[in-house]
Amino acid sequence: MGTSMEMETYIIGNEQYIKLPMFGWVKNETSEHIWEKFEPKTTLLEDVKVNLIGTEEVDNEECYILETKPDIEKVLEMTQQIGEGKSADAIKFVKNIEAKEWISKKTFLVKKTVVNMEMEKEGQSADVSITMRVYNYNKPMNIELPEEAKNAIDIKSGTLPAMGS
Repeated sequence: MGTSMEMETYIIGNEQYIKLPMFGWVKNETSEHIWEKFEPKTTLLEDVKVNLIGTEEVDNEECYILETKPDIEKVLEMTQQIGEGKSADAIKFVKNIEAKEWISKKTFLVKKTVVNMEMEKEGQSADVSITMRVYNYNKPMNIELPEEAKNAIDIKSGTLPAMGS
């Protein structure tokens, strides 16, 4: 039995807005060039066995399901290239990682990714599952910040909102 938490994240200009499950909306300044960090020099698919484990429909489109088990050391290296500080340090506690991707048979684009991680720190363990859905490739988009996020607490202030706000 586990706990499930959903988080929403928006990056607009140089502001990142995050809806934390127990605190509500917070914001933090980020670099305008944040997306450039997501072009790592290391690829997770080097020397990784990829298995075709079946097919399944995602968003009414037939997809191949590919399964991989990335090398923890390569994940750590890539995270350190992309991340900074605590986010890069957190990956050090990952003991196992597995990923599945649903690839469209028609376009060969990723439709869905599920990453499962087993983590351990100081005798405490946790299983983390991340699901990402990808759609509207190459289509213009207008990202609008939810109304309640416009009053987000600035993390720089050092004061998180009361739980449940």
